[in-house]
Amino acid sequence: MAPKLYQIIYRDLKKHITGGRYKVGDKLPTEFELIEQYSVSRVTAIKALNMLRDEGLIRRIPKVGSIICRVTERKGISYSGNSKQIALILPIKTDAYRTILMGGDATPRLLSEINSAADEYGYKIKLMDSQLNSEYEREMLKSVLSSDVAGVICFPADGGYENFSSYAAVRDMNIPIVTIDKWIGDHILDIPCITTDNMNGARKITEHIIANGHTKIGFCCDSLGNNNQRCRFNGYLQALMSHKLTYDPEILCEVYKDQRPMYLANKQTTEKELREYLERIIHQTKPPTAVVCAFDQLAFQLVQQAQAMEIRVPDQLSVTGFDNLFICELLEPALTTMEQNFAEIGRTAFKTLHAMICGEEVRKMIQLDAKLITRNSVKNLNCT
Repeated sequence: MAPKLYQIIYRDLKKHITGGRYKVGDKLPTEFELIEQYSVSRVTAIKALNMLRDEGLIRRIPKVGSIICRVTERKGISYSGNSKQIALILPIKTDAYRTILMGGDATPRLLSEINSAADEYGYKIKLMDSQLNSEYEREMLKSVLSSDVAGVICFPADGGYENFSSYAAVRDMNIPIVTIDKWIGDHILDIPCITTDNMNGARKITEHIIANGHTKIGFCCDSLGNNNQRCRFNGYLQALMSHKLTYDPEILCEVYKDQRPMYLANKQTTEKELREYLERIIHQTKPPTAVVCAFDQLAFQLVQQAQAMEIRVPDQLSVTGFDNLFICELLEPALTTMEQNFAEIGRTAFKTLHAMICGEEVRKMIQLDAKLITRNSVKNLNCT
């Protein structure tokens, strides 16, 4: 039986797409150009284009045309091209220490807001638990390549290059993907990231400490290899420079220097490093009067170690955090910190992904403001 006209058009166009004539982002001939070329009706031309769309090779955008979104077929699945399912990769089940370390109450807030936005737009969430493990995350990203999903939202276990190739594979298959909290590989892949303005947030909280009369201020993180913590360190430096204060590398604590902290982090090692840091700085001729911590859990542990060493917080040493997790109000004194808007991060991530699915251009980096939350862990030296 001779093929129908729409099948001929479909096969010709598919051969051109997968054979290299077109590249991602190119436009196919319009419906009217196909009508003229093949001497067919508009219904026939539309049917051929819709078949390519249903295989996920093109996106049909009103008033724009048919855009090539992938030049290779997804193997092993029947891809509908109209999927209403989003893969969401988040750390859910981790050990107690790492759960708090990464924001034990951050994940529920992200999940709730992404779910709400998905419902609003008629999508279903396929939740995948990375457990903050890069190997699990790699397998999940690999599974996306053979899944009928419209797009991916991922909270990376590592913001460096650990799973760079896996993210690149998803991008190269033209599956829309957005990351939250951390970007991948210093933006080389151009995968959109929704995160907090970490640099500006750290600058604000350091300036709050300076405004309270402190002039020698330390910084504590688990690793400057983490892009968020590096940004917070840079914000801390900006505040010092803008107030003509000297940065002293002797009062920097990097708990997991030259290592990947998210896989090596453990309570015992952190406590040991913090204890040694406090012993080092407290015996200086002029010790620091405050320490900016890169995240709340580290501040929580620093305060605990200081109190165990009979260093009075905030009378002898003021301490701040970053995130505004539930532990901030459990600490005595209650912790001054920067609040990340996890709900807004989640909602913005979904809206950005949806715009990509619809073929719209999106910003590659969206940074949301953090809010200063003042409590009792910073002493006002201006009053002494």
